[in-house]
Parts: sequence; structure tokens; C-alpha cells
Amino acid sequence: WLHRIKSKYEDKQHGDDVTIKLADSLARHGVKIEMSDSASSAQKVGEEILICAQDRGADCIVMGAYGHNRMHSFLIGGATRYVLEHSSVPLFMSH
Repeated sequence: WLHRIKSKYEDKQHGDDVTIKLADSLARHGVKIEMSDSASSAQKVGEEILICAQDRGADCIVMGAYGHNRMHSFLIGGATRYVLEHSSVPLFMSH
């Protein structure tokens, strides 16, 4: 399952086409993909990632991992840190 959570802080240039290209690339390698997306709610993006994984019965989470300075993470949250600290399933992260 490929699910994308769109943060209100997200760069507008990083649009839906990136998600579609990733799904197309995986499909060329024989990976069957279902896609969905959601807009970030008031809760933390990291929390949304874990809720989405739990709702779908995921046994692994694959996500990009980006570090920010402490002030940035304090102001808008730190999805990578949150998922690392709270996930109950294995993680595969790429920076």
C-alpha cells in the first residue's frame, strides 16, 4: 500500500506526480500497488503514519527519513523521530 500524507508545510513543488512516479516504478518491477493519500490533520504526521499502518494491518513501514534542527522539529513536529520512537512494526527508512 502506498499512502502519502500531505503536510500543510509541504513544498508545493513536491506534488502528487512524485507519488505516481514511485507507484509506476514499483509496478514495472511487478509490485502491485494500491495508492491513497490524505491531508495532515491537527495531529502529528508521525502519529498519522502509524495510525494508517495499523488500520491497514501493515507489517512494515517504508518512509523517507529527514532530520531537521531542534527548533524546526519543535515548531512543526518531527515525523521521523516520532515514528522511530513509537513504531511497533519494522521500519525501512531512506534519507
